[in-house]
Amino acid sequence: MSEAACASASIRRNPEQARQWRQRATALGKPRSLEAVDAEIAIAEGRYEAALQHLEAAQAHLDKSGFDSGLARFAREQWAQSAALCRATLR
Repeated sequence: MSEAACASASIRRNPEQARQWRQRATALGKPRSLEAVDAEIAIAEGRYEAALQHLEAAQAHLDKSGFDSGLARFAREQWAQSAALCRATLR
């Protein structure tokens, strides 16, 4: 469900729906981290500084976990693109 929250925020640009999906994901069980979801919601709302903070926290969580799968690498690439968008918008 956290994937649905990210998609609602990043693809559909619907932060309200993303929050609902985030809440459902949390109700089903505690996800490892919701920082990436919160980053995408912040981007959809135009809160780029907050998004950068969430992206940094998501990266730190992944670094700490030691995951190095294809999915983890893909997530890192996506987060780097999102961070670049935020930085470019803040300039």
